[in-house]
Amino acid sequence: MDRSPLSEDGQNLLFEEPAWKTTSLQLKLTTLFYSKAKAILIVSDPKSGLTSVSEQYQELTNENSSKFSLPGDKKDTYRMFLAALPKIIFINRTMADELLKSSGNNLQNLQNEIDKSMKSNSFEIPDKKIRINMVTRNEEKILNNIAGYVEGSDPVLKNEVVVFSGHYDHIGGTGSKVNPGADDDASGCAALLEMAQAFGSLKRNPPELYCFCGYQEKR
Repeated sequence: MDRSPLSEDGQNLLFEEPAWKTTSLQLKLTTLFYSKAKAILIVSDPKSGLTSVSEQYQELTNENSSKFSLPGDKKDTYRMFLAALPKIIFINRTMADELLKSSGNNLQNLQNEIDKSMKSNSFEIPDKKIRINMVTRNEEKILNNIAGYVEGSDPVLKNEVVVFSGHYDHIGGTGSKVNPGADDDASGCAALLEMAQAFGSLKRNPPELYCFCGYQEKR
């Protein structure tokens, strides 16, 4: 389950560390990554009121279900490291309870037991095997970048470039919620435009060439 032990109503943490409220999933994954697990199935705990992790962390599930690279890119060390880690699979509570059925447990009972004992509860599920079929789809997309520049006035220094940049894409939405992206990154775009306008209004161009770039990160 994705969170840490909670009170009966699911509102208060039972651990003293405040970091567990926002990083419990990250802390668990860090430990599990170095285990010999074939895969990690992540599910929302019943006290959350959610049926799946993707309802709460859509950006995280999207990130883990996609890879982004430029044509011709070689596999870097980081991606090779990720390939060696256990597969992360987000499942809903219905599937989790179905997997637990033959053990005589369900998620709600397990969460209540863990929250009362403050100890993990690991056990083997009899007569249950999981086969994972991975399907990969490659899709090529064109990401357009925008650039403008103010040429330097010095015959030598204008060969040097000072770059200001900011991305103009955003995560869009999480489920039915739309994220307006005011600081991610409309504010960056506004700052770039203001700087470009300020440099463009100078009576004499600066010595160096100044470039203002708006780019898409990966979405």
